[in-house]
Amino acid sequence: MSANNTDTIDPVSRLDLERWALGTLDPARVQALEAARAGDPDLDQRMQRVRAEIDGAAQGMPQLVLPADDVAPSWAERLLSFLPRLSVGALVVTALALLAFRLFPADDPAAVTYRGLVPEVTVFRVSHGVQEEASALIRAQAGDRIQYEIVATGEGHLAVYNVQDNGEVQVYLAPQPVQPGQAVTRGIILDEYAGSERIFFMVSPDPLDEAAVSGAVQRAYRQPLAELDALPGLDAGQRSVLILKDEP
Repeated sequence: MSANNTDTIDPVSRLDLERWALGTLDPARVQALEAARAGDPDLDQRMQRVRAEIDGAAQGMPQLVLPADDVAPSWAERLLSFLPRLSVGALVVTALALLAFRLFPADDPAAVTYRGLVPEVTVFRVSHGVQEEASALIRAQAGDRIQYEIVATGEGHLAVYNVQDNGEVQVYLAPQPVQPGQAVTRGIILDEYAGSERIFFMVSPDPLDEAAVSGAVQRAYRQPLAELDALPGLDAGQRSVLILKDEP
């Protein structure tokens, strides 16, 4: 960014830009961003890119049919196997592919390349029986259901892990082998944890266990969870979604 205008505002995070594009950013912050972008081409390009991603993510989402039986089993209550199969093909290039799941775009000066085949992911939020399209930033409450379909783009091992902003790691889907084009549909019920959390969808050549993921979380401890699109040092293609809890 150019230093002459952005020196007057706090550093602009990806989360700021997503909230700006979604229309949920504080009005005073919006005014400061708009003033700063006028003299900062780099900031202006970042804002245009995020806005384009969010506008594109609203297109082509498949309709969800909820199952009649909505009862989840135990802690693994967070893992639901009865969810319906969602459509694949063009529709799986969704909000997660078009939003901050971008996994550090090539024109990002802080770009990091992670090896592995990045999975295609479709995500929905279901609250009080109502389906809602999900982006890379999801506002939700305890008891809401997050359901997702992952399509492997190559042979490997698929795993899903959740990381809370206190550093705790939870296994949402233990590593399992997948073939190219294979779709895996799952869902979780959000618990009472009040902080933010990020769900990581990974495909790796070899299974990634909880210890490996916890080690990556520890290596990234200086980076806020809102900025941590992918965990460092893992031989895996990754996408992720950030969940912010609202008061009931």
